[in-house]
Amino acid sequence: MPSLTSLLRPLPWVLLGPMVALLAGCAGLLNAPAHGPAAMDAASYAALGSLEYSGSQRTLERLDREISSAGEDPARVSAIVASLVQVLRQPQVTFAARQAIAQRLGQLLTPRNADDAALAVLAPMLEDARLVNVGRLALEPVRAPAVDALFMGALQKAGGTTRLALIQSVGNRRMADAVPALAMLLRDADGPTAEAAAKALGGIGTDGAPSALDTAPN
Repeated sequence: MPSLTSLLRPLPWVLLGPMVALLAGCAGLLNAPAHGPAAMDAASYAALGSLEYSGSQRTLERLDREISSAGEDPARVSAIVASLVQVLRQPQVTFAARQAIAQRLGQLLTPRNADDAALAVLAPMLEDARLVNVGRLALEPVRAPAVDALFMGALQKAGGTTRLALIQSVGNRRMADAVPALAMLLRDADGPTAEAAAKALGGIGTDGAPSALDTAPN
C-alpha cells in the first residue's frame, strides 16, 4: 500500500502562512492502478469523510481508481462530483478529507457539472480563513462566470491573508472583470495587498490592467 507521503504533492501557488502539503491531484489520477478493490459505493464515500493524514489511505486509493476508470465519461464524472460534494456536506468531515476532495474536484469540475449544489458547498470556503486555500483548490481551475462571481463576492468581503489568497486566484484566473477592484487595492494601506493586486493585474494583462498599473502609487 502506498504511504501517505506518496499521495502528497506540494502546490507552489497556495499562498502564505504555514501551509500543509496537499493530497495528490492530477498526476495521481492519471497514474492510479487499474486493479484493486471494487468501485466506490455509498459506504466508501462516507468513510472518505474521516480521512486523516496518518493511517489507512485505501479509501482514497479506491477513489482515485474510480476517477481513473471514469475517464471523460460525463455521466460518471458528474456522479463522482455529486458524491464528493455530498461528503463535504458532512459536519464531521476532517480537514484532510476536505483537502483531498477539493484537489480532486479541481480536476473534475467543469462549467457543466459545477452546478448550484456543488457551488453552494464550496463557496463558503472562499470566505473562511482556514478553508480558503481548500476552496481555491476546487474552484480556481473552473473557468465559468458563476465561479468568477464567487471569487469576486468573496474578495469584496475579505481581509488579511484571505484577501491575499483570493487576489492571487483572481490573477491566476485572469479575470478581466476584477480589474476595477484590483485597481482600488493598489492604493490599499497594506503593502502586501497592494503588491498582490499589482501582480494580479500584471497576470490579467487586459487593456484595462496596464492602465490601472500606470496609476498605481510609486
